[in-house]
Amino acid sequence: MKIKKKYLQTIIDIFPDIIVERSPESHKGTFGNAVIFGGAAGMGGAIALSTVAAQLMGCGKTYGVFAQDNLPVPFLHNYPEIMLRGLAQIDTLPTASAVAVGCGLGTDNRARNVFLHALKLAAGCPIVVDADALNLMAFNDFAVVSLENYEGEKVLTPHIGEAARLLKCETAYVQQHQRECATKLAETFKAWVVLKSNKTVIASHSGNLYINETGNAGLATAGTGDVLTGMITGFLAQRMKTEVALSAAVWLHGAAAECLGEKMPLAGLLAGEIAPVARTLRHQAMLYAEREVKDVPLIEKAQKLAILSDPDNFNKTETTEINNEASVTEEKPEEKEPSNSFETMEIAPNN
Repeated sequence: MKIKKKYLQTIIDIFPDIIVERSPESHKGTFGNAVIFGGAAGMGGAIALSTVAAQLMGCGKTYGVFAQDNLPVPFLHNYPEIMLRGLAQIDTLPTASAVAVGCGLGTDNRARNVFLHALKLAAGCPIVVDADALNLMAFNDFAVVSLENYEGEKVLTPHIGEAARLLKCETAYVQQHQRECATKLAETFKAWVVLKSNKTVIASHSGNLYINETGNAGLATAGTGDVLTGMITGFLAQRMKTEVALSAAVWLHGAAAECLGEKMPLAGLLAGEIAPVARTLRHQAMLYAEREVKDVPLIEKAQKLAILSDPDNFNKTETTEINNEASVTEEKPEEKEPSNSFETMEIAPNN
């Protein structure tokens, strides 16, 4: 697939951490273990989509845990690299670098037990809470309390309807007040929040906001949220900074849909087509960066490519907007109470 230069340049300028060269001495343990829980009876595709996406983002090993006693399939036919478990084999899981729970999980008693086991396995590493795990939180105090007591990094990835259930308000209210609702969820659960919409909002519990500009109506199909959860988990498993993992995954997810939309009708786009194109975007950006940064030692090149992704390079008291020319303009916001100050970072591809 031919990728437009504007996408490659945006990755280099805004998300250099995802294209840093790997050391020749690295091994699969270097890039972490992603473990994704979900896939109740009839919903196994959610686990397939999310685990494949995690692996395609480059994590060392990916495990899919079905919320079923035994495996519905021995392995994923096109992706035998993914290691599968049923609940009967749940004690054989390794130490995780990042965990996700919720994709096709269901909300019955079995799902509740799986939710708790996911928190136990995570043991302080980043955990991504999606889909039915969010519904468990909306209607069960045990899930809320369990997550509140979790000491590791927490990421919630609701769509508008799930956010409304968590906030106990109308869907229309969330649709009209997405930034405020994302911020409220982040503050309430002391978590990062990815509020999925046509302009996905990423909110941190410290008050920062990131507004994503990529994507199209092709993403309005079953399974695309599972793919995004897998991409986020795959990046987190590689021990990327949370804000880098979230903003890069969300941007890539939308950019991949845009690339697909240039080649085919949006109607009929399949969720499973997203992650392979996202991997192609990263690969092409790596090659483009190699041409742009020539004859530079590996460590120096990594430092040069990573400098823009360091949050310390952004003034947290200013509003940062990244426009279609990839230039960064900064304006002093109007005076506000400290509790209301935040950083807004709007991310769009270059032209």
